[in-house]
Amino acid sequence: MIHALLLVATLAAAPHGGGEIDEAHRLAVLSIREYNAGDFEAALRDAKRAYELSGLTALLFNLGQCQRALGHWKEAEFAYKNYLREHKDARNRKDVLDLIAEMEAKTRSAAPEAPIVLPLPVSPMPPPAATRSPPPDQASPVPAAAVTEQAAAPHRISPATWWLGGSGVGAVVAGSVLGVLANGNDGSATRTGGGVNHDVTGPSYVTGQYEGLSADILWSVGGALVVAAIVVAFTSH
Repeated sequence: MIHALLLVATLAAAPHGGGEIDEAHRLAVLSIREYNAGDFEAALRDAKRAYELSGLTALLFNLGQCQRALGHWKEAEFAYKNYLREHKDARNRKDVLDLIAEMEAKTRSAAPEAPIVLPLPVSPMPPPAATRSPPPDQASPVPAAAVTEQAAAPHRISPATWWLGGSGVGAVVAGSVLGVLANGNDGSATRTGGGVNHDVTGPSYVTGQYEGLSADILWSVGGALVVAAIVVAFTSH
């Protein structure tokens, strides 16, 4: 232990204040022996007790040496710095400063390093099909428009066709009736005496003429209406 004899001599030269100083001297010497024997735990324990009994700051260096031997870097650094604070002109100042630098370096190397966070690698798995984007050189196919086959709607006859056709048929029927009546009146005969008198100038004949004329008109109008209905039916498709 560096300067151990100096520390023991300091204790021996200190004024005796009773049994505490004697006990501190005994423990300091015992601590040096334990240190040299490699029993650093016992050496630290006895050096601490000697310092507590005597209060001599020179023993702080011995405490630092024991802590250093035990691998307690921060505690050893603390003891060395306290020693230099109390002994600014210590003869071993340079050696203690070197020891302090050594403890600081060991404290830094013993500190756990912060984990290095690396970016996650790009997943080699392709995205789900629902969210997968098409390659830039391939355009997404445009879905073909759904072709809906519609059944052909049944042809609906317009009201105008029904009206024209119905009117035309009605006119033709009415003309046919009038034509029958006109033929009957034109051929009507009256019996006079023992013979037949064909009346070609009487009222029946005149009525037949009007009926025949009306029948002709109705046929013409009815035929025209039927033709118009047919034309409207074809043009409405």
